[in-house]
Amino acid sequence: MLILKGNKNNSENVTISTSEGLKDLQESKLKEYHISEIIDLKSKAKILHLPTTNYEENVMQLFKSWKNNLIDFNIQISTGRVVSFRSRDLLFETYQNTTIFLTPLYWLHNVTKMSINWPNFIPKKSQYINMTEKSEKLLLPNKNFVFLRRFSSKDDKSRLIAAPYFSHYNKNKLIGVENKLNYIYNLEGELQENEAVGIAALLNSNIFDTYFRTFNGNVNVSATEIRLMPFPPIETIREVGNQLIEKNDYSEKTINEITSQWLIENIELIND
Repeated sequence: MLILKGNKNNSENVTISTSEGLKDLQESKLKEYHISEIIDLKSKAKILHLPTTNYEENVMQLFKSWKNNLIDFNIQISTGRVVSFRSRDLLFETYQNTTIFLTPLYWLHNVTKMSINWPNFIPKKSQYINMTEKSEKLLLPNKNFVFLRRFSSKDDKSRLIAAPYFSHYNKNKLIGVENKLNYIYNLEGELQENEAVGIAALLNSNIFDTYFRTFNGNVNVSATEIRLMPFPPIETIREVGNQLIEKNDYSEKTINEITSQWLIENIELIND
C-alpha cells in the first residue's frame, strides 16, 4: 500500500517512510531525499521513484549515470498488434495442413526468461494465425526481436520477463505477436543477435527489475515505461550479449554476475 501526504511549504525535501505492515508501522524507517533525487520535474513523464533500501538507492544512481534510452540506438518498443477476441476468425489452435497459410502467433505464455517456448498449447491461446490480406496489417516481418511480457503474475519473482527472438526460428516472412506482449526492434534494420541477447538479459537482471520496482507498483509493464528507462551504451549492451553467447549460458545467475559488477563499480566511483 502507498500513502502520499503533502503540505504547503517551501521545503524541497521529501520524507519516505517504509514498513512491512501494521506490525512495524510505529517503527517505520524514515529517509529524507531532495525532491530532485526521486523525480525529474523537468521531464514530461515526471515519474516518481520511491527507493526503500540502500540497494535501491545505489541502483537508481547507476541508472542516472546512463544518458541514453533505447531510441537513441534507433531501437523502439511497441505492443503486439493481435487482439485475440477481435481476430478469432484468423486464429487456429493447431497447424492445418491445407491451403490455409498459417504462421506462428506468440503470446505471453510463450515467453520465459531468455527463452521462447513455441508452440505451447493452452486452451483458447491459439498458436497460429492465418496470413491473409485482412491479417497482414496485424503481422510483423519475421526478424530479430526481444519479446517482453506486458503483465506479470503475483507469483512471478520478477516484473520484467524477456526473451530474444530470432528470425531463424521459423521460415515464414511474417509472424504474429499477441497484444499482451511487447516487442523491441530496430527501426530501420534488424537487431543484431548480440543486441537482442544483451537487451533481453538486461531486462531480466536483478538490477533492471529493482529499478523498475522503484517507480512501478503494479503487474503491468507498459511500452512507455521501457522507452523512458535509461540504458547503458549500445557497446555495453552488445558486450553483454557477446559474453552470454560465448558462454552459451543464459541463466539468471550469469546475467546477474555480469550486471552486478556495474553496480559495484558505480558505488566505488561515487565514493571516490
